[in-house]
Amino acid sequence: MARILVVEDDDRVRALLTRQLGVLGHEVYAVADVAAALDSAWAADLAIVHIGVPGGGWTRLPVPIVATSGGPRDAPVPPEATALLRKPYTLAELAEVIERVLVR
Repeated sequence: MARILVVEDDDRVRALLTRQLGVLGHEVYAVADVAAALDSAWAADLAIVHIGVPGGGWTRLPVPIVATSGGPRDAPVPPEATALLRKPYTLAELAEVIERVLVR
C-alpha cells in the first residue's frame, strides 16, 4: 500500500484518520501542522492535508496532495491539490480518492 502523510490540526480527526488509513493497509505519519511535515524526513507517496491547518504553506509538500475540508459540498478542488475530500467522508470515499490519486 502507500505511505501517507497526514497533516491535521484537530487531534481527534488526526487520530481517526490515522486509524482509518491503517485499516486500509497504509503506513501513516501524522502531524499537526505544515512545519512539522516539512521538517520531517519521512518519504510519503501522498499527503492528506486539512485546508485550514495552521501555518499554511502545505502547497510546498513534495507529493500529491489530497485536501480535506468541511466547507461547502460544491467547493472546487484547490488548484494546489490533486483532489478534495469533503468532510464528513466514508471509509470507502477515503479509499477511492487515495486510489485515484496514486494511479495518476
